[in-house]
Amino acid sequence: MILYIVSYLKTGEYMSKIQKVLERWKTIGQPAPRKQVENVLERYFPGRYKVSRGSHIVVRHPGLRGLPQFAEGRFTVAIRKGQKVKPFYLRDIVRAIEYLVETGEIKE
Repeated sequence: MILYIVSYLKTGEYMSKIQKVLERWKTIGQPAPRKQVENVLERYFPGRYKVSRGSHIVVRHPGLRGLPQFAEGRFTVAIRKGQKVKPFYLRDIVRAIEYLVETGEIKE
């Protein structure tokens, strides 16, 4: 279940909890909990990601084929010790979401 707690910014714009998480992932070099990552993926890639038996999540979206770092429209997110996702993978998720929003493939 995804929570949408909305706050009002000084600029007069609203930002959901998930949008705040994405902003934090862009700037802070800290690992994120697996559940938080799965919530973001469920919001932006519903039914397009698969958690493997091991410690990886594979995300697929045909709109990602336009980017060289997302070969064949997919990317993998490794989960460290089954609990945390490293900042490197978090930034990949943010890049993918920003690209898909920019191209109109998904809504923010």
